[in-house]
Amino acid sequence: MRAVRHRSRWVLAAAALAVIAACGSGGTKASGSRALGASVSTTQAPGSPGTLSSDSPTSSSTTTGATAASPGTTGPSSGVTSSGPRTTSAVKGGSGPAPAGPTSTVAGARTTSPPAHAAVGTAPGRYTYDDSGTTSGGAPTTTRPVSAKTHLVVDPATGDTQHSTQTTDGVDETQEQIYRFQPSTVYLADLKLSGALAKEFKPAAPGVVATPLPPAGHWSWDMSAVGDPGTTAHGDFAYVGAEPVQVAGQTYPTSRIDGTVTIKSSYNGTPITVKIQETQWLSTTYLLPLREHMVTDTTYGVSSVGHSDTTSTVESVKPSAV
Repeated sequence: MRAVRHRSRWVLAAAALAVIAACGSGGTKASGSRALGASVSTTQAPGSPGTLSSDSPTSSSTTTGATAASPGTTGPSSGVTSSGPRTTSAVKGGSGPAPAGPTSTVAGARTTSPPAHAAVGTAPGRYTYDDSGTTSGGAPTTTRPVSAKTHLVVDPATGDTQHSTQTTDGVDETQEQIYRFQPSTVYLADLKLSGALAKEFKPAAPGVVATPLPPAGHWSWDMSAVGDPGTTAHGDFAYVGAEPVQVAGQTYPTSRIDGTVTIKSSYNGTPITVKIQETQWLSTTYLLPLREHMVTDTTYGVSSVGHSDTTSTVESVKPSAV
């Protein structure tokens, strides 16, 4: 077993869940995983990308402490409780809410009304991240440098949802995710790992909170794997403040979000715990993380079996053609 890192477009740290796939669950062992950006050995699940299981394990997410809210006409609730006003617009074109769309309510989160864009979500195309850092594990313990490129391919949105796939050069595994964009919140609707071990996390509709828009306050969630209720994940996140990030020599404003994800599972009857401490610098203009720092520690029973400390930075905010 090795510490594994998988990129998530949002601070949800889907990467953390991939560690369980790498360790194995239900008596299945995965191989070939490596730290940062890729490598969970998984098996391709039947169906095309974005074709999701109908099984929806119990999940929950809460959001508190956000500030203010923009006015809007109320509509059906998305299932996240709130004490603030609601808005009735889907998140458009990577820059915030725009008219028309389903209603979501997130603890008084503040939204603004920039000009409408042509599509919901992140601009479609291919984004490349440069990954660096160190990973350690094995017996005896050895430390290795991490140097890789991870590719995030974002599909055009369908309604208020958007599917994306991420891979790392030289690694024959994929991670797919579907996000649902609502007025003041982005939800993770589905996470699917494919390769030597297939595992899917499909929270109850509308999904778990990936991030309020704009990021504010504190939010958390709990969910379990489809068909494997013994594999659970708890995420806890907070907005820290505005911080600039340099990408390709240019400075971009971002929202810094700090979070911790704790995953619990078992392998051959022995408990596995994975703790991930993550900082993400999220551009709400592009609806894209520009930089991410992640420290991951994995224990098997009472023994430490993996540690990684990695940083990833997007090469450009403009996607290339797929």
